[in-house]
Amino acid sequence: MKDELSSISVLIPDGESFYLRTVLHCLSRIKGVRIYVLSAKRYTPMRFSRYIYKYEYHEYSENTTAWIALINQRMQEHNIDVLMPIYEAGIRKLIENRQQLRFREKTLISASTTEFDIANDKSKLAKHLQQHQLPVPRSYLLQGKNNNSLQEVHLNYPLLAKPFLVSGGGEGIVAVNNKDELLEKLESGAVQTPVLLQEQLDGHDLGCNVICKEGEILAYTIQKGFLYNNTPFSPQIGLSMVQEESVIQSVRKLMKSLKWTGVANVDLFYDKNSREYKVLEINPRYWNTLLGSLVAGVNFPLVYC
Repeated sequence: MKDELSSISVLIPDGESFYLRTVLHCLSRIKGVRIYVLSAKRYTPMRFSRYIYKYEYHEYSENTTAWIALINQRMQEHNIDVLMPIYEAGIRKLIENRQQLRFREKTLISASTTEFDIANDKSKLAKHLQQHQLPVPRSYLLQGKNNNSLQEVHLNYPLLAKPFLVSGGGEGIVAVNNKDELLEKLESGAVQTPVLLQEQLDGHDLGCNVICKEGEILAYTIQKGFLYNNTPFSPQIGLSMVQEESVIQSVRKLMKSLKWTGVANVDLFYDKNSREYKVLEINPRYWNTLLGSLVAGVNFPLVYC
């Protein structure tokens, strides 16, 4: 399948991201595309990709002023049609510095960091889901590791201890079977506070991938895993595309409540006891299984363009 546009130029400003590989593959399906990449890493395998028209290294700095100025300069110099950030850090920096972007109409980013931070923070998202009466596992925000704090945990074990701001892949998630084990893992440092405690459900996971504009879903796919690696809570490495009306209804409501603009990967879990899909987290960026959607006929970077 080849998607055709007469000609289009795309600037990826955070090309140091791991997700550049899959985004490039999707963009390469667009006939006539020119892909420009800015990267804080001088040498990456993708620097030598035949799909990249121009790869430019820039020094990383905590001060984003120079980065934004470089983006503005390259957007004008190369007459770029689309500005496409692909990873959390880059997306948030663009949102935070939105007013300094000279070509804001050429990118899909949220209007403020408030909604982005809710999506990116598991504890804030759990609270948001409860406030909007969306299905979510019972959760508790544990602020400290003293016994008084543990007395306030009124959840059913086993639990999952989840760090707030880890970028997907199940990284940092620890399973605990009882209160004594939780206390032991807090004392050993295996679980660090503050941490979100969430009841572990019996069922199966599901992913809903979306691209939105001001809360309205422009395109979506729903994927169900059937093959995983040996790392606990890791993403699917084998998946099939499915249609679940209850899932897309919940995700539509969620995206509308966040007034979401851009791409997102929503992790859900089917709870056998309540017989419903519950939202676990949002990855507010492109995702590792992006090519699965491409094979199914939805090219998310093309829709972004």
